[in-house]
Amino acid sequence: MRSANSNYPQTRIEKSKGYTLIEMLVTLMIMGILFSVGYAGFRDFSRRQYVTNAVNQVKANLRLAQQKAISGEKHCTNPNETLNGYLFNVTNPSTYTIASACSGGDVVINSYTIPEGVSMSVTGTNPILFRSVAQGTNLGAEGATITFSYPGTSNTPIVTISASGGIK
Repeated sequence: MRSANSNYPQTRIEKSKGYTLIEMLVTLMIMGILFSVGYAGFRDFSRRQYVTNAVNQVKANLRLAQQKAISGEKHCTNPNETLNGYLFNVTNPSTYTIASACSGGDVVINSYTIPEGVSMSVTGTNPILFRSVAQGTNLGAEGATITFSYPGTSNTPIVTISASGGIK
């Protein structure tokens, strides 16, 4: 007895053993889009971190100058000189110095350079003097701000120094 479908010739359907060109192109397009989005996000993150590192470096050195002033540590050329405090001086958009402000003149302790491409600008008094023995700063009531920028990012962090010496 024959089955109901016996009138049709039996053909063997072979399953495909690979991917079609269209499937490969679609997969490559999706991978390309994901890579582009991921790379752009990583580049923006990397730029923000670059600026953040510069800000943290400057904050740490502001606190160093402040701490040296509070402790009364002298770096004067003559031991008989009076220590007035420590200066934080932004000399150009990429460098700054810390100096001991002595009665006989300023003595530069160290010069620092922020990472390449990052620039900073000071609004208010420059140089900033942290007076010795916790007597505040030379800043008026408005204080001072240091603004950082990096090309290709809208991230512009600001470091604020208050008249009392608070660093934020």
